[in-house]
Amino acid sequence: MVAVVINAIRQMSRAGASRNWFTTNGKVVYSSTHQEPDGPYFIPVVKYRYRVEEQEYESSRIRFTWSGESTHPWTASEVVNKYSVSKTIRVYYNPKNPSVSVLVPGVAPKDYVSAVVGFLIWAWIVFSPLIVEKPTNLQLPKNSFENGAWSDDP
Repeated sequence: MVAVVINAIRQMSRAGASRNWFTTNGKVVYSSTHQEPDGPYFIPVVKYRYRVEEQEYESSRIRFTWSGESTHPWTASEVVNKYSVSKTIRVYYNPKNPSVSVLVPGVAPKDYVSAVVGFLIWAWIVFSPLIVEKPTNLQLPKNSFENGAWSDDP
């Protein structure tokens, strides 16, 4: 669980930094939706090429964080339709490592919501055992119900 939280923080940090990255033009070379083998989920797959200082790169990263874009076939199709093959696109690349790029920079507001909800669930799992008071001594009340009748006998 800790690894998931650390990875989410890292991805959101990179996504936030990508808003200030350099840009260049690129060309879409592949665009399609793929269905997850284990479920009804669809993923948009977009491959593109771009050039930085005479070096050509290829990537398939649309954005660092995803919140629902891969859940429904029509949403994945919308992404694929936006990035059709041979289309010229704007590519945001890391100036320190030009092989790292995205088509959609930054963090979407719904990604923050997902992060907060994820953190709250994690906090509940970790801290709820410390908050819930455990009974120390269970005793039956003086009045008890045995054999279908109430009894006041101890």
